Amino acid sequence: LFACFLSYAISGDLLVRECVDSSVADDFIKLSYIFKTFDIRPKNDFLDFYECELFQRLTDITGGGLPLTWNIWKEITRMVGSNERIGLDMVSLNKTYTTFQHILGTNLDRDWNIVKGMEGIRVM
Repeated sequence: LFACFLSYAISGDLLVRECVDSSVADDFIKLSYIFKTFDIRPKNDFLDFYECELFQRLTDITGGGLPLTWNIWKEITRMVGSNERIGLDMVSLNKTYTTFQHILGTNLDRDWNIVKGMEGIRVM
């Protein structure tokens, strides 16, 4: 069965209503939750180096992952087409889980489960 969710997106000045597959909607919800959880200081719709570095540390459950250094950050922002000084927007973060998943070793479901498990823990 194909489940359809209505999604609303702003296109120019128009609000566009579209139908998206439920798996896409689920991934969007997960990505949005992760993004909003770590867009903390300032809350500006971008994940900067420090917010992503915190995200990297908190989701590295094995302790064997690479720390996010400034040089790695510059490479990631270059790959996804973002400005290293501003950070990742939702589209750029999504690219780390889709287009560059195999290069970066990202896994949305794994990160989602870790972040959801931290609910109620205050990140400062």
